[in-house]
Amino acid sequence: MSVGQRCGMVSKEERLSIRRQCVLLGLCRATFYYTPASESDENLKIMELLDSQYTETPFYGYRRLMALLKAKGHDVSANRLRRLMCMVQREAGVRVREPLPYFRLLQQPPPAPKPWLPVSRDGLHEETGGMISVIGIMDIPDKDTFFH
Repeated sequence: MSVGQRCGMVSKEERLSIRRQCVLLGLCRATFYYTPASESDENLKIMELLDSQYTETPFYGYRRLMALLKAKGHDVSANRLRRLMCMVQREAGVRVREPLPYFRLLQQPPPAPKPWLPVSRDGLHEETGGMISVIGIMDIPDKDTFFH
């Protein structure tokens, strides 16, 4: 059940208190009382401009759109413009690919370690099919000199 459905189930006329209803539904009271903020008039005007420009030139990126908006007298930051572009594209039905949050990037498994040498179990080099010989250098201490 979604959060919106659970919020709709809470009733102020019920004999149970709102606190108790929220506990029974597994809902935070802050979520029940929350009302999302509406967009400012300036953002709505910028979104209308973006929508009209997007229908003409859907291939424009945020940098070119930012230059167009600045030429029309709107001072818009890149982050704000990207956010508004995503909202306009969602309303238009365009699938928007947003970057993963940082904590989701940390949850992905690390890549598998690569072997130092691509050698199969029988000792043959996988790329060339030939044998690999490994030479090691060791220092042998002597009283007078070191041999290599």
